[in-house]
Amino acid sequence: MWVISSVFDSVYRAWAYVTHGRTFAVVLGIGFALLAITLLIASRTRWGQAKPLTKCVVLSILAHVWLLMYAYGTRVILPQGDPHGREQAMAISMDNSLAEPLDEAMLDEAMPAVSDQAPIDPEPLPAWEEPVPLNELARPEPPQPSLAAHLKTITAPPLLEDFKPTLLPSLPAELAGEADATQLPQVPEQALAPVLPPPGMPSSVAMQSVADLASAVFPPASSSPPPTRQPLAAEKIPEEYKLRQAQNRLQIAMPFGADADSEAAVEAGLLWLAKAQSPDGSWNAKRFGGGTETQALGEHRHETGDRADTGVSGLALLAFLSAGHTHREGDHQLVVERGLSYLIEAQMPSGDLSGPKQIGQEPSVMNARMYCHGIATLALAEAYAMTHDEQLQPTLIKAAQFTINAQDVRGGGWRYRAGDSGDLSQFGWQAMALRSIERSGIAVPIEVKRRMQRFLDSCATGTSGGLARYQPAQGPATETMTAEALACRLLIGFPLSAAAQREAKSMIMSQLPGAKQDNVYYWYYATLALFQLQDADWMRWNQALKQRLLTTQLPAYDGQSGSWDPDPLWGGYGGRVYSTAMSCLCLEVYYRYLPMYQQSNVASAAGYSQRK
Repeated sequence: MWVISSVFDSVYRAWAYVTHGRTFAVVLGIGFALLAITLLIASRTRWGQAKPLTKCVVLSILAHVWLLMYAYGTRVILPQGDPHGREQAMAISMDNSLAEPLDEAMLDEAMPAVSDQAPIDPEPLPAWEEPVPLNELARPEPPQPSLAAHLKTITAPPLLEDFKPTLLPSLPAELAGEADATQLPQVPEQALAPVLPPPGMPSSVAMQSVADLASAVFPPASSSPPPTRQPLAAEKIPEEYKLRQAQNRLQIAMPFGADADSEAAVEAGLLWLAKAQSPDGSWNAKRFGGGTETQALGEHRHETGDRADTGVSGLALLAFLSAGHTHREGDHQLVVERGLSYLIEAQMPSGDLSGPKQIGQEPSVMNARMYCHGIATLALAEAYAMTHDEQLQPTLIKAAQFTINAQDVRGGGWRYRAGDSGDLSQFGWQAMALRSIERSGIAVPIEVKRRMQRFLDSCATGTSGGLARYQPAQGPATETMTAEALACRLLIGFPLSAAAQREAKSMIMSQLPGAKQDNVYYWYYATLALFQLQDADWMRWNQALKQRLLTTQLPAYDGQSGSWDPDPLWGGYGGRVYSTAMSCLCLEVYYRYLPMYQQSNVASAAGYSQRK
């Protein structure tokens, strides 16, 4: 019986692999159509008229053919289906101010069990927040203003029939701070390590701790004048995002390594990105060099990136959002609004945000599609976390469902197609998107996070497990993958020993910016990781990073200053928009995500007030 079962399973998976693509569906459809036409013609001939029983059989076959076509068609309409024939369910919890409490039956229906997965050994849950029980929630506050005028006219695609998100009311204001305080390690002010000022910083600003600096910059809550605009209540903004829109942001960020020159470079970069936006709200990858072959790592990638508009648009939006500009406030509101509108309209019925240009099986599409989806999802998640605009919610929920359904249920990673064994480069964008989705109030299933931690562990190598490679048990460790793995662990909250941190930093610090070939992708993840640690290695890295980026930013390109040339490794595939957005994100790290052990001290000291 075991042999028969194994043979049957092998045949089934082989059949699922052959039939999962669109090409087979087209061939099968054409064949069925020709058969149907032939049977119809035969039924009207003398032979068919003379044999009524035969005619009935023919019509019956015709009906079954069309029924089979319909059944197969409903299976293949979802792009990037699992080639192994596996399916998985997703259930998320939503923080929605208009939702009514759910009864137990509705919760059971909304959160189906995940099937076909490897056994999980008991282990501590990841350090992400879990949905608050319904009996601890109070009535919600009134919703915030919705998206601006032209976004109101957009009808978001309907949710898939098999997906019913759990909608939860908001926490009452008096409990919000208490709930947030349980999400991060609490470090007493006196235990904070001194933050050393960068060279040239006035001694009057060189406070001994971030808490002291924040107290000096933020006025006392009782005397603080009300901000001119407050689109979202401060207590609803995730702690690590609050510095983006704070008054005197630069002064607060200076002990972290920011200075007037880095801020000027960011402003110039954002102005260039604003000018480069297309009338439809997108940033066109090919127009600015996307898809240029660089043969990175000796491999020809067939113009990968030339149609990656949603991906480079997501990066551009992240650059604006990280500097505090949303579609509700900031100097670039209209730019962000148009960009979000473009992403909403580009979403496919399955939830895929890679865009209509990325349909097909050619290598240039397959290489870029999931990257585009992950980056665009990350941008939407951060926009929603900063504004809680309900018109972003349906698109974000569907994007989250698509990401989770595309995860490899056994290995825990992501790659080019749903269910493929993952790679660490792809993992970083999908994992960061899910983390931001969670921070926006949508609870990602715990099982998905366990798989993610399992994948990171499988890519770890080195004496202490601090190094990382591209795929599990394949190839040597690299600086780029080590930086990406370290950033993911620190920002998502997966455990990493002190010895592993030292091992990872040692490899990263062996290749400082400017020492070898420029690689802004590597710089991006290394900057995110080292910034979280706030030690001497961070200060050294930051000085090298600023020196290289500030000296390579162009004074003029096509009549507009502020952009960066694509780097010679990966920059050609993303083009100038990619290189400029990624460079801006590196220089925005000082206030994009606050250091994990100092978030509450900076964001909560003497109250919080937004920039005017």
